[in-house]
Order: sequence, then C-alpha cells, then structure tokens
Amino acid sequence: MPTAVESPIDFRQLKATLAASDQENPVNCAVASFGDRSVRFAVDRRRSGKALAQALQGAGPVRHFYGTAYYDTFPGTIFLTLNRSPKWLAGRLRTMLRGSGFGHVDIVLADGADEDEY
Repeated sequence: MPTAVESPIDFRQLKATLAASDQENPVNCAVASFGDRSVRFAVDRRRSGKALAQALQGAGPVRHFYGTAYYDTFPGTIFLTLNRSPKWLAGRLRTMLRGSGFGHVDIVLADGADEDEY
C-alpha cells in the first residue's frame, strides 16, 4: 500500500492513511489553493509537508499551507494543524472531501489559535 495520497483523491487510500494516525501520531499534510479557486490536498507519513506542497500541481498562482493531520473516527472529523489558514479553507476542503465519509474539517493554527469548525 502506498504511503502518499495526493489529489485527485483516492478516498480508500486517504482513509487508510488517516486511519493509522491519531492525535499523538499525526501524518504530514499539505493543502494548495490555486488561482482557479480549486484546492488540492495531500497526506503522507514519511514526506514533510513542504515536500508534499511542492508536489501539488495546478493553475497558478498558488498558496501552500502545510502541517499535520489526523482523523477522529467518532465525530468523523479531520483535524488539521496548519502553518496558516484563511477562513474559507475549511469550507473548500469539506466540499472537496464530500462523499468520502469525512463530515467535518477542523483547522487549528500551528501557534495554537483555533479556527472555526466547518
């Protein structure tokens, strides 16, 4: 089973990668926002967030956000700890992950400030 999952997302691989993570042992993640308002998401156990962000391709200009992610099975929420986050990012990620079984996206900034849950 490959350890990297990149957009376009194979939801089975994404679930397998995130299922092996928890709050004490999160996986690295990267989110990229492109000029055409599309969002790409990648998670990997081994590669760093910055390396994942460089691998995401799309229409320029690009804004990269990177950090860690884990999945909580009870509420069905993906928790992301990112270096920075605009308020619209969680909503776009939730729309992109529609149909995958992940009901909510909760973003926490790396400095500890909590964003709203969407």
